[in-house]
Amino acid sequence: MSCPHVTGIVAYLKTLHPDWSPSALKSAILTTATPMNPGNVQDPSLTFVSTEFAYGSGQLNPMKAINPGLVYETSAQDDVNLLCNLGYDTDRLRTVTGDKNSSCLARADPSAIKDFNYPSITSVVSAFRV
Repeated sequence: MSCPHVTGIVAYLKTLHPDWSPSALKSAILTTATPMNPGNVQDPSLTFVSTEFAYGSGQLNPMKAINPGLVYETSAQDDVNLLCNLGYDTDRLRTVTGDKNSSCLARADPSAIKDFNYPSITSVVSAFRV
C-alpha cells in the first residue's frame, strides 16, 4: 500500500516545487521520514535488533518534506560511477543501465564508493580468514 501513498506525496510536493528533479523529490521524502523503530524492538524472524533500515526510511511526513533543508541531487552518471567502483565490467554495466554506450572510464576504486551522493551508509567489507 505504500506505492499509492508515496505517489500522492510526490504529486503534492511537485505542485509546490515544480523545479525539483525526481532525485530531489526522493531525497526530500526519505530524509524527512520519521524512523518507525529506533532499534529497541526485536523482530522474531531476525537474529538481530531491527532498525528503520530493515523496512525503509520510516513513516513518511509530507509536511516536513515540503521544506526538507538539504536534498541530495543524484544523476544517472552517479549510479554508473558507483557500479564502476563496485567492479562492474562493461558488459554487466551495459546490462544494468540498458545503455549500449555505458562504460567505466577509469579503473575501479572501491574507496570511491563513499563519494556516492545519496543519504545512506555504505561500507566496504573484506573477507578475512581466522
